[in-house]
Amino acid sequence: MVIFYTVKTTLTASIAMRGLRFFRQISTTSYGNCYVFNGNISDTGDQIAGRRNTTLTGADYGLTLVLYTNTNDYMPSTVSQTVGARVTIHSSDTLPLVNEAGMNIAPASVSSISLKESGIIRQEYPYHSNCYRRWSQVEVEPVVVDENTGAVAPTGQRYSLPECQRICLQLNIVRACGCHHILYPLDFAVHGKRQVIGEACDLSHNSLDSNCTDSVARSMSMDASSVECGCSAACEEWNHQPQLSVAKWPQGNFLTTLLKKTAFVPHSDLLDSEALVRWSGEFLKLNVYYRDISSDIVQETPTYTVRAIESPTYTVRAIESPTYTVRAIESPTYTVRAIESPTYTVRAIESPTYTVRAIESPTYTIVPENSPPTCSQCYPRVCAFSTS
Repeated sequence: MVIFYTVKTTLTASIAMRGLRFFRQISTTSYGNCYVFNGNISDTGDQIAGRRNTTLTGADYGLTLVLYTNTNDYMPSTVSQTVGARVTIHSSDTLPLVNEAGMNIAPASVSSISLKESGIIRQEYPYHSNCYRRWSQVEVEPVVVDENTGAVAPTGQRYSLPECQRICLQLNIVRACGCHHILYPLDFAVHGKRQVIGEACDLSHNSLDSNCTDSVARSMSMDASSVECGCSAACEEWNHQPQLSVAKWPQGNFLTTLLKKTAFVPHSDLLDSEALVRWSGEFLKLNVYYRDISSDIVQETPTYTVRAIESPTYTVRAIESPTYTVRAIESPTYTVRAIESPTYTVRAIESPTYTVRAIESPTYTIVPENSPPTCSQCYPRVCAFSTS
């Protein structure tokens, strides 16, 4: 498959096709070679892979591809039953799940995939979601193997629950059946050590290997806890909510121009209607772009943290602060001693200004005018005299 493309902004797209610069090749069992554009999991010829972005919406600011399917190279119809391409939209730090999340793109048409990003952010242990951020938190991990030395290294892809479950299923098939399933990951490590997977399982109908793999798959689908891989939801999970629309393409003189511009047909050749119909079935066009640049995020946040519960603001000691203590009520302002101060004592009433002795003072004695006293001891008493 040959591709002609323009990139005004970028998204990560994986397309089953033949090689092209800036695309990283991976292999899939169902669709053969697959090429990832803008993926930054491992080294590619694209120096800015995974760092492209866009701030505008619409097809004019997305990824545009024109693909030549070259149906003459397809396998017999018993193997290749469809014509076209399969496209998977995914984050730049994850591998595509082509079987699970891919979309078929038909020839003789233009397919537009509009996107809107959404995400879920969960809390790690001890919260209920118990999510994982790193592959080191689980038993298994995808690895890349050096073909020359056999050395293994992490792929660099972000942890995801679907990939963990796929590796876990393969591991349990290897352990239970002594062979590996060709549809599941082949290169992975268990506790940091590369797993030996043995020969491919015989998946012919009703074979021992086929019955064994089916039994393991059923057991895992009914009870994921029956396998010991420790897979759990990712702490960050992103989805692009793709919406697909299709229209017939190409039409009119555009197809003739396309064929001659790409040197599929010499400029001097004249194409009749039958040839144009045949050629139109060899091409397809793909537009991938954002319909909305905002993101919908669902985020878990703790309602009560341990530190908040232990904060001094909520301790009993705050209630016992001096403002509310019993000692404040016993302050001198309100003591019994204040009532007994000298200003209000009984002694103040007995002061000399108001004593009985003041009434007995000589200033108030009764003595007849010009009459000498006949009583030598009359003072300080009051004496009575007769004038007859």
